[in-house]
Amino acid sequence: MAKCFTLNLKNPFISSSGNSTQMPQSDSTQMPPGVYVEECKWVERPINDVSCDVVAFVGYTEKVTGNNDLFFRPVRVRNLGDFIDLFGGGDGTREDYYLYLSVKLFFENGGGECIVVSVGNNRDGIFAYDLIKGLEALKNESNHVLLVIPEAVCLPDIDDSLRVQRAMLRHCADSSYMRFAILDIFGGFSSDGDPVKRFREGINDSSGNEADWLGFGAAYFPWVKVYNSDTKKEVVIPASGGVAAQYLQQQWRVGIWKAPANLPVKGLTKVSVNLTESEIPSFTNPPDGVPSVNVIKKVPYSEPLIWGARTLTKCNSINRFINVKRTIDMIEHSINDSLAEYQYCANNAETWQKIDNRVNQYLESLRIRGALAGHTRQESYKVNVGPMGKREQKFSEVKEHDFRESQEDAIVVNVSVAMAVPGVFVELGR
Repeated sequence: MAKCFTLNLKNPFISSSGNSTQMPQSDSTQMPPGVYVEECKWVERPINDVSCDVVAFVGYTEKVTGNNDLFFRPVRVRNLGDFIDLFGGGDGTREDYYLYLSVKLFFENGGGECIVVSVGNNRDGIFAYDLIKGLEALKNESNHVLLVIPEAVCLPDIDDSLRVQRAMLRHCADSSYMRFAILDIFGGFSSDGDPVKRFREGINDSSGNEADWLGFGAAYFPWVKVYNSDTKKEVVIPASGGVAAQYLQQQWRVGIWKAPANLPVKGLTKVSVNLTESEIPSFTNPPDGVPSVNVIKKVPYSEPLIWGARTLTKCNSINRFINVKRTIDMIEHSINDSLAEYQYCANNAETWQKIDNRVNQYLESLRIRGALAGHTRQESYKVNVGPMGKREQKFSEVKEHDFRESQEDAIVVNVSVAMAVPGVFVELGR
């Protein structure tokens, strides 16, 4: 997979106010009294991975502590106690506080600090426009996030549900930050009516053509059963809260490049639909042109497992794997953030070499950590830095995807990486 990063260089003589300044033309014998300029050597910092371990929840809550200023506003929540203090839990009489139960499942599975956007309480029902308005509140949030809206599949109509989920995917695709949506299936508490088929047919836009944003999310079936300590009953809820926590657990243990699959979801009493081994491949590995749906699989004498790690993209591209898609996005944002430091540097060979060294060091650290395929640098990645139009041939064996601007004063940083693609192992009989 090849990525091309464009850096636009500016006039190096820019004042702090943003206005162009001219170098002083004064007599060599004259100096401003008491003013001395000392050139300091610029110490280059290594490129670090951008932080992408925040989950954002949007949905209905029992209450909002204080006044209504917290409605439709992103709020940081460190643990379940914080959530209950700010937004309440279940009121003890109803079983449909899905956001509360999903956040609870998230923390039970080891999730960390998250963002919550409350769209009000659900006493008068739940509505697609509320959830979409809550989603809009995240546009200005400067975080790379995993996006979860459990109540998107609790709406009374599948068309409204799909409308919210398409909005989630578009939000992630259009954001300048790294974002990825974790979706549930409308009607996923049962196999009646083939809910997965209806989801696959409806998740595209109205034109029926494959949407560019399908690679920015993954779906999970079926729903799961948990014990609601408030109502003292078992309740069926969407699985996305627990799945999101397991994404983070896998990322913290190994890295974002490790597929979030074969992971136990804790805190469940059972899954709502028991899929057989022969049924699962039709969900996780469907024919070309059909979106994949990952499953929550019942396992004897163990917690249910997340099975499958594919995005919704229907094309046979490298972006159909969750971990590959998110790793490429992480590399892109990490390098882009670091290149901002060079925008006032001269567009010359010295600057190109500094950028080249820095990006190579970062990619080598990823290779050593196991994020890239290949045993050597030459097998794992390639970096070309130079002015616009002077780019070398990239890896022939790596699928290319380029983007760049046309300004003449731009430096192009062309990055090719070999991604480790997860495989499916088939046990052969004797």
